[in-house]
Amino acid sequence: MTIYTRGGDEGKTSTLGDERLAKDHPVLEANGTLDELSAIVGLTRVRGATMAHFAPVAALLRRLQDDFVHLGAYISSGDEEHLARIGLVPEVMEKAIDAAMADRELEGFIVPGANEVEALFHLARTVCRRFERRLIVLADKRPVPAVRTYANRLSDLFFALAVWSGEPIEPEPETP
Repeated sequence: MTIYTRGGDEGKTSTLGDERLAKDHPVLEANGTLDELSAIVGLTRVRGATMAHFAPVAALLRRLQDDFVHLGAYISSGDEEHLARIGLVPEVMEKAIDAAMADRELEGFIVPGANEVEALFHLARTVCRRFERRLIVLADKRPVPAVRTYANRLSDLFFALAVWSGEPIEPEPETP
């Protein structure tokens, strides 16, 4: 089986609805960003596997990736049946956010880099915010209010998971 079709050589591609769209069309910009987000989530799952107590988070991340497939299909086709297949509705994400933030206090700004997993969650958060911006542009072409709500809660979830996974960085000892 060959994976190339040559159909995109002229700068257009097909959607699930068999529309031919320019590769910079808002539908493809949103789905491309969602695809990038899924790749980051996959890498985070792999890197997080070395952390104690990460298994429930890995399962949550895998569920998110399943949701991303349905979100992308909805964005591409407009078929609301895909929205019904999304498992992590905002209320479920809010419970996960509350659990991740339990017993944690925030003081000031957080600079990513406490550890690799924490930094990857922050990367996922920033790409998710870009996905939100792409959805605003897309709204002129296709209504996506449920997806915007999902994306907003998702970026909050990535922030909470970054805080949850971050270990404090010990200051370097002062030299005498």
